[in-house]
Amino acid sequence: MDYIELTPTTAHSNNYGTEYIYVVVNCDKTIDVGDSLSLTYTYNLRDFILPPNPVPVPMSTTIDWSTIDTSQAGYYLLEGVGRDKFGIYELHFGIVITVGTPSGGPNTPEAYVPYVYDDEWLDQLESYTVVKEGLTKNSTIVYDNQRNPTSITDFQYKDDISSAAAILSWSGKELTSIYIPLDQGDSVTIGYRYNDQGYRTRKTITEDIDSQVTVETIRYELIDDKVIYETNGTYGILFTYDYDGTLISFNYDDDITDQTNGDE
Repeated sequence: MDYIELTPTTAHSNNYGTEYIYVVVNCDKTIDVGDSLSLTYTYNLRDFILPPNPVPVPMSTTIDWSTIDTSQAGYYLLEGVGRDKFGIYELHFGIVITVGTPSGGPNTPEAYVPYVYDDEWLDQLESYTVVKEGLTKNSTIVYDNQRNPTSITDFQYKDDISSAAAILSWSGKELTSIYIPLDQGDSVTIGYRYNDQGYRTRKTITEDIDSQVTVETIRYELIDDKVIYETNGTYGILFTYDYDGTLISFNYDDDITDQTNGDE
């Protein structure tokens, strides 16, 4: 089944050249219905932060004006591409323009995700496409001969963190790790551990981003095949099951070190 949700429109900036840059867009990002919109752009090397020492880069800019209708109130994602004539820099960016006072309707942004399954193995997902805020991302899943997924292209780790591909490693049918390479040598590694019965008991997330390494370990306590408690040392979730094994409730405590009870 395809998936559709309402989603807020957000700006974006993605480098596709061999060197990293950023753009400063000068414009009125909130205008009245019927007003005109004018933009100016300044591109700078990404290694230099404003202020005080920006290093400008001469670029040409192409804007897709078809994505905005200033005669209709709404939130619009205005898409642009900046390129230099030598092919070193290429920046795709989007800025949010608010026209009038939006109150729903056809200009309310949505995220749409259609799924494609294998013709023979009907439960095997082959690809999915995320259409969000005027952007389209196509992700393809590659499997080994045991039908374990081994890579997912154009992988979205978090809302603001994506990767060209995520690499999945297996031991038999147990997923042991997911490696997510990011730009500028950054990476995320997610490791998994299991008990003798093959049930997952631990997940460790190691983020190496902007020269800072953070590690989060999530532990699962089980009775037979049921998770009864989950914690990372800060939060805790206690799960309750019916007599037939059906999950009927859980209690979430965002700080297990204090004396405040969690929410059920």
